[in-house]
Amino acid sequence: VVQAVQRPGELMIQAPRAMHAGFSYGFNVGEASNFGTMGWLPHGLVTEREYSSAPASAVRSALFSHTRLVLTMLNHMNRVPEEGRAI
Repeated sequence: VVQAVQRPGELMIQAPRAMHAGFSYGFNVGEASNFGTMGWLPHGLVTEREYSSAPASAVRSALFSHTRLVLTMLNHMNRVPEEGRAI
């Protein structure tokens, strides 16, 4: 277990497949921004497979289809600059 305190103007970066939870003291305005680079795709595929192969009592549905994401990205690959295409 690791503890971190985020102060105004600071970013928190989470490793792929890491669990996290948050707690706020008092009044606050919270904001989250989730994104992934092309290098995230293999992690997403592993996680989607693990979710679908878990015992019935623990099955979690993915929030979105990893396959659909990859196919959509491939359909729009011509819009991505060459240097951003490498995984």
